[in-house]
Amino acid sequence: VSEAARSLARGIELAADARVDDVLLPAAHEDIIRLLKPRGKPRRSLTNERAQPALGILETYSAAGLLGATDTALKTGETWLLEIHLLAGIGGKATALIGGDVESVRVAIESGAAFAAERGVLAHDVVIPRPDPLLAELLTQRSLDGSG
Repeated sequence: VSEAARSLARGIELAADARVDDVLLPAAHEDIIRLLKPRGKPRRSLTNERAQPALGILETYSAAGLLGATDTALKTGETWLLEIHLLAGIGGKATALIGGDVESVRVAIESGAAFAAERGVLAHDVVIPRPDPLLAELLTQRSLDGSG
């Protein structure tokens, strides 16, 4: 962690005014690491859940802000990461889709949104209770059972 912190500090120094945001995650949640790998798949889906599932969406203006917000959200409750998109499109927004039961997703999204808002990078957050499976599939661009 100390080497990563020194490297980050040097990067911030070199970036100077060009720096938009930064984050250091000493113990990143395993779902983030899994989905950032090539062909990484979520560990769980919404369609196989017994409880009423919910879909939470975090959107930020920076990749670093999203990673920190998502890490915070996932460590808050019994939720899991369905999808993460860093710097999508020309606007540079980043999004994370989080699944779980309605209350867990609500608490997770609130904590992740608070993290991003404190940094001034929160674009939007929403919790969708019992989303239609087709909506969730379209948002994640893969089937919710992890097979696509």
